[in-house]
Amino acid sequence: MNARTSVTYKRYEDMDVEEKLETSEKRLFETQATLVREAMKREVTENILRETAKSLSAVRKASLQGQSVETTGGAIPGSVEHQNGILMQRVRELTEKMQSLSAIHQEKESELQSVRRLLQQRENEFDLIGERPVSINLEIKEFTDEGQFELIEQTRTVLSQAQEQAQAVSKLRQLDRQRTRALGDLVLTMEARRKELQEKLKDAGVAEYDDDRVAAAGGEGYDAANSGVVYDGPLTSPSGKSFYVTRTATFWDRFFGIQI
Repeated sequence: MNARTSVTYKRYEDMDVEEKLETSEKRLFETQATLVREAMKREVTENILRETAKSLSAVRKASLQGQSVETTGGAIPGSVEHQNGILMQRVRELTEKMQSLSAIHQEKESELQSVRRLLQQRENEFDLIGERPVSINLEIKEFTDEGQFELIEQTRTVLSQAQEQAQAVSKLRQLDRQRTRALGDLVLTMEARRKELQEKLKDAGVAEYDDDRVAAAGGEGYDAANSGVVYDGPLTSPSGKSFYVTRTATFWDRFFGIQI
């Protein structure tokens, strides 16, 4: 929050893609403006230094020509030595200021380069993934120990075995699906054959047994399942073979009967 304007600012991590891009552009523009101001200050400082150097050259030339006055108490105000001391002090101050400005300029330049790299990275991400930012953290390590290389080889071996096992499991699943489909087809075929056989037996008049009627009668009480059911012995088919089917017969018996 800005204490002066009482405006709450969002954190950079909480911003969406457009706000992050706008913030990066603003930071880039501010950095560029700061660099322009620093460059102007540096140009002014360089001009001052050039003028100072010219003045120093003139002072040194005058000193060589003997245009100086020496006293035991120091340089006389207004003399060449006095002016030379003032100019040297000014040169030292300007030199220190130039060094500080140069350090600030280097810092701003590094910040500008980092912002440019970040902006270029975001632009590349937007071009590649269609405005869906992705962050990939790379951690690069250098291996120099033999044990580390052996660990890498073991890891590769384990990964290869895992891939082979995954392929084997996939094949087993495929076989299981094929087996399930085959069993389903077999059940459907057996059901169709059972219905076909029942229809043939009914048409031949040798099968009058009704499972639904017997099950409904069985719910009336103990031994009620035998009500209305008369067993006259095995039935004989037109081919001369005898068959019978009971209520306690197995699944196979109910399909095909038991040949006597």
